[in-house]
Amino acid sequence: MLALTSGSGTYSRARTASGGTLQGAAKRFAELGYDTVLISQYGGCSETCEPYQGKVYIDDVFTIWNGERSGDFGKSNYCDKWFMLLSVAIRGGLFHPNCRHTMGQYIEGLTKIPQPIPAEKIREQRELEEKQRAMERKIRALKRKAEGTQDEKKVKEYKRKLREEQGKLREFIKEHDDVLRRDYSREKIYSGKGEPKQTAPRTEEAPVKATDTESKNPVPTDKEPNIPQPDNNISEPENNVSKSENNENAMNFVQPEPIKPVQSNEDTDDTPTAVVSDEADETAETTENVQETVKQPIETVTDSKESVQNFTDDTVDNSDESDIIEEDNIDHFIGDNTTEPYKYEYSFEPKVTAEVREAFNEEYQKAVEMYGEIDTVSGVNVLTVVSKDEGLYNDNSQRISLRHAEKKNGLKIMASVAQEKYKAGKWSTGHPRHAMRHEIGHAIQLHHWLYDPKWKEKYSKIVEIFDMAMENQNGYAIPSSYIDGDIAEFISECVAASYLNPKKQSKTIKAIFRIITGGV
Repeated sequence: MLALTSGSGTYSRARTASGGTLQGAAKRFAELGYDTVLISQYGGCSETCEPYQGKVYIDDVFTIWNGERSGDFGKSNYCDKWFMLLSVAIRGGLFHPNCRHTMGQYIEGLTKIPQPIPAEKIREQRELEEKQRAMERKIRALKRKAEGTQDEKKVKEYKRKLREEQGKLREFIKEHDDVLRRDYSREKIYSGKGEPKQTAPRTEEAPVKATDTESKNPVPTDKEPNIPQPDNNISEPENNVSKSENNENAMNFVQPEPIKPVQSNEDTDDTPTAVVSDEADETAETTENVQETVKQPIETVTDSKESVQNFTDDTVDNSDESDIIEEDNIDHFIGDNTTEPYKYEYSFEPKVTAEVREAFNEEYQKAVEMYGEIDTVSGVNVLTVVSKDEGLYNDNSQRISLRHAEKKNGLKIMASVAQEKYKAGKWSTGHPRHAMRHEIGHAIQLHHWLYDPKWKEKYSKIVEIFDMAMENQNGYAIPSSYIDGDIAEFISECVAASYLNPKKQSKTIKAIFRIITGGV
């Protein structure tokens, strides 16, 4: 359940901005007096829209534009330069159904665009993504077989093959981690009603650095300009064009507004693959639905404290056999906890209640004390997408969405849901703020992936523990059924449980905490 653009990395599914979103953004640009837009760029772009990415256009589609025209070009009303019309690019294939491009504001003389990279590299990346898609289809097929058979022996065999294929996929992505990232949503299977049988799909994005260069666009000297043939250059991920809103040379890409309810289809593979068997391919193509959500600009609030409503030690299983640890005054800190608190920067959607804001601030600050700086949370929103999820973390926008966050009794509802999920074995703790802690766990993972030079080594160790936990070997165990074979969910469930008393935590929880924080 991930949204549009990514701060870094390649992409693994369709993220097409809606017409309403683009129109709204274009209106804002026009109100500022600008009629030029820049289309994003990314590696692995489809051949359909590749010729049009990374270029500046006159927006004559999403706004009413009355400037001077000449063939397929228009003259900007604010800078008197000629650019191709956006309508020409759209007719040629830009913003096709599975298009992942976005549109951002372009200001002549200020905005820079990513430097194109060789066409050969985009072709190689496209081929790697195709192989990844085929491996994901095989994993989905095995999950469906395991789900649909009543023969216990066959179930075990399918699960054995499933772990084997998941291992192959991990190794493949590890081998090409400069361009590929794990997209767990593509490994999910769905019911006939379109609801996921496994919850909370996640996407990881590969950290790829982009180099900006000055924009060079054709500016005809007469009123009958020659239309240049689109080139096949590829470029780097779109959001790298603008890393910070405070950079005057940066551009802000448009993200689509959430659509309620959301039951979108996973993008189909446009090119053939040859890694998956006919049987797996046939079954995999029948159910490839994912749910995606995005978030809107949000306002900031100040940090404060709040007691958890209606929560006592009795609400958590404190047995020795349980991975659930009672809450007390013992914390494990990283570094010197006498230093000034880490100054975090994130904001809240206006609908989020003050009580939920205060609770989240406390959970976030505690996570910082335990795991160190977390620079991968940009905001907190209300989760409105139709699903069974209580929260989600968007790896692209780096925002967290929480169910019930807009309700006056939101924390009480969260507490009730947490107990229900915990008693059913679906969550690793019954703490009222478990969903917050779990989603913060995803932010911690992304932070380390982007900024921790030792993360590859750490991640390899976590994979080893994950594999042993899946087999209940050497004292390691899966903390909850919510994980369902996803290592990203495994890590987040461990992070959520690590908030509790470390003296009584399971071997698995302690090990993951030590690895992430560099203790092992």
